[in-house]
Amino acid sequence: MKDAFTLFDHFNPGQTLPQRAKRISSGQYSPPSFEMSMARKDLRLMVEEAARGGQTLAMVPALAKLLDEGIARGEGALDVAAAVRVPG
Repeated sequence: MKDAFTLFDHFNPGQTLPQRAKRISSGQYSPPSFEMSMARKDLRLMVEEAARGGQTLAMVPALAKLLDEGIARGEGALDVAAAVRVPG
């Protein structure tokens, strides 16, 4: 566990929050900073790797479902943030 937290020695996810919040609140999902379809692929890899280690990931299936729904709407090329919006 201790080794996992060394990630934050080089990456502070909090620094991205203001820009991400601005994009979400303005509804700006294109151009994407990270495509929904790529995020979904990464989640699949996480699930597969966890399973290989005999682990399950509690939150990932719910996030994967949101991404799957967005991709099914034809929004896979939009920014990953579009997955959490309520389509109108």
